Amino acid sequence: MVITDYVVHRAAQSYADTYGANALDKARERVLFFQKNGDSIGADMWIRVIIALKDLANTGRSAPASDRR
Repeated sequence: MVITDYVVHRAAQSYADTYGANALDKARERVLFFQKNGDSIGADMWIRVIIALKDLANTGRSAPASDRR
């Protein structure tokens, strides 16, 4: 299953709304959880969310321009 950048950025926005300033730390915890449990796909997904959170912090955009609807 392919997860689009739009979905990743929506997840990041939701995480930012829920955890505020702690969103990056919470997302890093998710990466470690999946890595410890041998789930590289889950860990990779959360790494994408971290990248999206950083993009959101830098640009204020919740989704990439190419994926906005």
